Amino acid sequence: MKKLAILLLAGPVALLCADDALPSAETVLNHFLEATGGRAAYEKLHNQVQHGTVEFSAQGIKGSMTIYEAAPDQNRIVIELAGIGKIEQGSSNGVAWENSVLQGPRIKDGQE
Repeated sequence: MKKLAILLLAGPVALLCADDALPSAETVLNHFLEATGGRAAYEKLHNQVQHGTVEFSAQGIKGSMTIYEAAPDQNRIVIELAGIGKIEQGSSNGVAWENSVLQGPRIKDGQE
């Protein structure tokens, strides 16, 4: 209990005493850019594939996700959810589309 009281009293004092200002967002992003190979490395990148997982914890649904991207404007996202199935969406040459077990295949319209 005493330790908690000390932390509650000393914590705000430590924050007020910190004299180093946080770096700007631009500084952080520039540091990240340089640490990951620099602008020239990103300009050489023409396509990529990303793999990940997706979880809707409130519904108890988990799945995998793969994102494919190719220059100049092509992308495809494939999400496979346990108990639901596969959801695919993408765009190419200004046409956006989706194919899901919930709605079937369709061309997206407007702001979609």
